[in-house]
Amino acid sequence: MNPLWHLAFLALLVLGALTAWHKRGKLASIPVFMCVAALAWFAVHDAMGRAKPAELSDLPEGTQILGVAMEEGESIEMLVQRPGEAGARALELPWSNDLAEQLQGAQRAAEELGEGMGVGPMIDSSGVAVEGEQVIRANPQPARPPKTP
Repeated sequence: MNPLWHLAFLALLVLGALTAWHKRGKLASIPVFMCVAALAWFAVHDAMGRAKPAELSDLPEGTQILGVAMEEGESIEMLVQRPGEAGARALELPWSNDLAEQLQGAQRAAEELGEGMGVGPMIDSSGVAVEGEQVIRANPQPARPPKTP
């Protein structure tokens, strides 16, 4: 949320409190309350359309990445769908060159495989998953159905 909203909201709250404490200010407190309510509605409405701050470690394994927008040096915004949740969410991750390279590599691999991207465990050179480390990668292709004789 924009810090300017916080200052305006605080100023109106102080003004409302001062007006309410004044002997003859009871009538004036009604318009002040209406201004505070309107400002609060606009602040919440503004915040609802923005991506929520997050870290890669906040995403559980199996999270599907539906879309990515990168602002170099600033942030990485992703539209993700977590496992077990009905809708997608917009998240904003802090900029990281490593994460940007992971995303670009995963996008290329996903295009080649014809699959999407997701969050999964990091796999070391011996093929074993590293606990606690997650990476963004192309989703593995589904297993082929068994051949029937």
